[in-house]
Amino acid sequence: AYEIYQCDWSSDVCSSDLIVKVSTNSNMNNPIITSSAQSGTTYTAASLVSGTTYYWQVTATDAAGNSGTSEIWSFTYDDEAPSVSLSSPIDNAKVNTGDLSWNPTTDSVGLATNPYIVKVSTNSNMNNPIITSSAQSGTTYTAASLVSGTTYYWQVTATDAAGNSGTSEI
Repeated sequence: AYEIYQCDWSSDVCSSDLIVKVSTNSNMNNPIITSSAQSGTTYTAASLVSGTTYYWQVTATDAAGNSGTSEIWSFTYDDEAPSVSLSSPIDNAKVNTGDLSWNPTTDSVGLATNPYIVKVSTNSNMNNPIITSSAQSGTTYTAASLVSGTTYYWQVTATDAAGNSGTSEI
């Protein structure tokens, strides 16, 4: 998956020419991106690979030819949604409590997925859920006020630190 990451830096009103470099090594040797003649305070780097750590810096040159280079900063690009799997109760189980649990999850980049959102519905397409939990920090939730003899469907959504979301099967 190749996506876009935005690098922002402070505006320098005297800057007329900005050079943005992006590298996969911290010494900035052999940058994979060198974009010159940039202006403004945002640059969008394309074709990044999920799970890769990138390093970037900006060199600004003013109209008089004076230049300065920023510190080298890093980020790990993550565009993969975490996977969520339900653990209990099993599908089509007959139960007498609303105790729900799922497996803790991380995504392929290893970022913790927290918080979880639990939805409970009386229809399998999850339209108009009767319960939408607030953010859950653990891997259990007790659905209250369930009616005996009613079939319920549930799912859990996890969001990782990069903002990617993944939802379990119903």
